Amino acid sequence: MQGIAFLSAFSNREGYGVILFYLGCSQDYVEARDGAGKSASLIGRYCGSVVPSSLIGSTNIMWIQLVTGTSNRRANFVATLSYQETPCGSTGTLDATEMNQILSSPNYPAPPGANLRCRWLIDGNSTAVQIRFQHLSIGSADSAQCTNDRLEIQDIISASQNQEASGDLILNGDGASVVTLDQNQRIIIQRELGQRLTFCGTRLPHDVISSGGALAVTLITGNSAASSGGFQLQYSLATCNRSYEGVEGRIVSPRWPGFFRSNDYCQMTIESPANTTISLYFNLFRLMNSLNCSVSSLEIRDGGTSSDRLLGNLCGSALPNSIFSSSNRLWLQFRPSLLPQRGYDLTFTSTQQGPGCGGAVFNTRGSVTSPGFPGNVSRTTDCRWELSVPIGMIIKIDFPMFQFGPSDDCMNNYVEISDIRASPDGTLGEAWRARYCGNDRPSTYVGSSNGATLRYVTSTNNTGSGWRAVFQGVTSIHGNQ
Repeated sequence: MQGIAFLSAFSNREGYGVILFYLGCSQDYVEARDGAGKSASLIGRYCGSVVPSSLIGSTNIMWIQLVTGTSNRRANFVATLSYQETPCGSTGTLDATEMNQILSSPNYPAPPGANLRCRWLIDGNSTAVQIRFQHLSIGSADSAQCTNDRLEIQDIISASQNQEASGDLILNGDGASVVTLDQNQRIIIQRELGQRLTFCGTRLPHDVISSGGALAVTLITGNSAASSGGFQLQYSLATCNRSYEGVEGRIVSPRWPGFFRSNDYCQMTIESPANTTISLYFNLFRLMNSLNCSVSSLEIRDGGTSSDRLLGNLCGSALPNSIFSSSNRLWLQFRPSLLPQRGYDLTFTSTQQGPGCGGAVFNTRGSVTSPGFPGNVSRTTDCRWELSVPIGMIIKIDFPMFQFGPSDDCMNNYVEISDIRASPDGTLGEAWRARYCGNDRPSTYVGSSNGATLRYVTSTNNTGSGWRAVFQGVTSIHGNQ
């Protein structure tokens, strides 16, 4: 019989202190984790003298740690451990194959129920796995950073993959310069290798591709049985020969953020909605450099086939310029080298405003550029990008390149940043934050929510090469970094 660990209310006997749920517990506390060790998902950290509600794990193992300081010698607790049949239905390990399979929340499409902690392990047997969401209704998007009902997705990785994340790579550049990996950027890659994502609300998340050979999916619900409608997702092996459909997305090289292998040949197509064009932005890029990119390359064509107009045949370690299609289709082919390299990380979006002019990007990190970057836009434009990261994260935006003009005109040529905020009734609105123009050097922008908009206005007098914006999600209470 499949079951779960169930830790009932702590006893409040005389001489025992514990337990108020309080995020500030730092000296004396009891910590509970959903698994067999300190790296398992945190259920809660407790201190004080108020007995907490029962703690429920997703498996038959729960890790409990008592931490005390030097000044408190009476910090103790009493708890009762029991075992019950899981209310989560069929959990455990799911074997991913090349065929799409379905994972749904308990009782789907009915609500999953209250006080659940259900965990599934999707195993690709050393091959990356991919998740695509079909439905999501978990709690409220404006709840306290997904602190109650939520869906957590975590990488399960090996020590060898962690070691692969220590190499240098290119994080930003202007299409010509090479920027070496500093310690902060190396930390970013380490975080991607061990990604922990938290989702709530009703907006469909981006596709998730594992960095290792498995993903853990955990559904957590609170006391209200009606607060969540559940979820449904597809999972499969993440083969690199695939079609990307939709208004936006992210494409990474095989085995990202580790090194690709010499047999990782890929053909891909991107198709956005009719009457739109596609903007392709480069976040990271490293392929072996060679004459005419004959050894290893990423080939991109303006259409859906290998015979369409060539837009780029790319290699080396300098970040390529943005690529803009003339229709709603792009064709890509990756040829690996015998010597493994880091590969590529791309963001794409689509727009009806003209090539390169605006779009929406929803992901943990990515980048966008001005139309035609790096190049001059000497015409009247009003472009708008909506950038967002998962609920539970705060968006951060940097401008590694920012140069347009004229420098004394902040009325007709400028970039504006606004926060995206949810009102009490759930509708989204914008709050203006800043305007930059000319030769300004924008400081790092840290939003107050998980979303922001960029607006770029130009006139026929505009000059300069434009700008490039890099965004990522930070500051999550659930480990989304």
